[in-house]
Amino acid sequence: MKKLILTALSAILLSGCASNEQQQKIEMLADYRASILASTLPLEMGQLTLIQVKEKQGVVEMIFLDSGAGEMSTNQIIENSITTYCNDKEIRPVLEKGVSYRYLIRNSRGQKQNDIFVNEQSCLDREQMNEGK
Repeated sequence: MKKLILTALSAILLSGCASNEQQQKIEMLADYRASILASTLPLEMGQLTLIQVKEKQGVVEMIFLDSGAGEMSTNQIIENSITTYCNDKEIRPVLEKGVSYRYLIRNSRGQKQNDIFVNEQSCLDREQMNEGK
């Protein structure tokens, strides 16, 4: 009985270490991606300006400022960006490895307008939705 309990506890501890190691890899990859984007700041995308990028627990958080003066809606710009992320040969594998992206959009007063989360499942959902059309 003691051997069974010790074996079970060992398995639990080892699986915990493995998942922790996997999370560390995801966080390192997200940090790398965030540093690449941060090196281009500020980055203007129509009426949106990317003003800050940081890694937070495996998520690349991108903070945008919306000037409100553009021909394309903020939602269109974001949708185009997400589609690009899902189709990009460099970014899609990063999503597949567990890194996620978060778009946080604020207006000129600093108020939150949109908070959008993109991960591998988001891309799969889009693909499935497009196949259904």
